[in-house]
Amino acid sequence: DLAALDELREPTFARLESLGLKAYCRPQAGFQGWFDTGVDTIALAALALEAGYLLAPGALFSPHQTPSTFMRMNIATSQNPAVLAWLEATLKKLRRGAESAAAVNASAAIY
Repeated sequence: DLAALDELREPTFARLESLGLKAYCRPQAGFQGWFDTGVDTIALAALALEAGYLLAPGALFSPHQTPSTFMRMNIATSQNPAVLAWLEATLKKLRRGAESAAAVNASAAIY
């Protein structure tokens, strides 16, 4: 039902943005959205698969499978509270790891 999908779009975008994802744009129709996760989405998708979830990392949509922080999210299936809780926890973990790695690299550059 297109009307139901239209009603889900904005709340879904808002919920995903509350997790720190940044919408690439806000489509007026359709059931997909592109979000910058701030982390390597190939790694995120691999962790999701281990947890029993299927995500679409941006590399799948690149002719050269170039790693990306962008991910395509399905609006209709992004309603599952368990998926959203897993995504929130995993993004926090990956972002902390990226911050730690950046700090190590910065301190190594000093010496």
